[in-house]
Amino acid sequence: MALANPFDAPGAHDLTAHVDFATLGGMAELSGAKVYGPVGQGDFLGLLGIADRAASLARAHPDRGPELAEAHHRLTHPSEMGALFRAMALTGMGWPDPAAFG
Repeated sequence: MALANPFDAPGAHDLTAHVDFATLGGMAELSGAKVYGPVGQGDFLGLLGIADRAASLARAHPDRGPELAEAHHRLTHPSEMGALFRAMALTGMGWPDPAAFG
């Protein structure tokens, strides 16, 4: 597996990693960061508005409605990726709450 720069073609690389969230969060707090999460991917994407975005895309591309509905289900449903993948945010003290964690 080759290393990928996440800033080179954002969204085009798989940045999946096995993360020990408890250790990461604990170390971040010891360093003065504020920790949010972890939360399941389904909840995270839901709070970011994935359902509205999927509906908007389906209206704009009715021929792709079933494909978009399946992708939404796969990304958010607990029996799919919605509970398998998790998200965490770290911020400096005094920074605003990150989207979907506030």
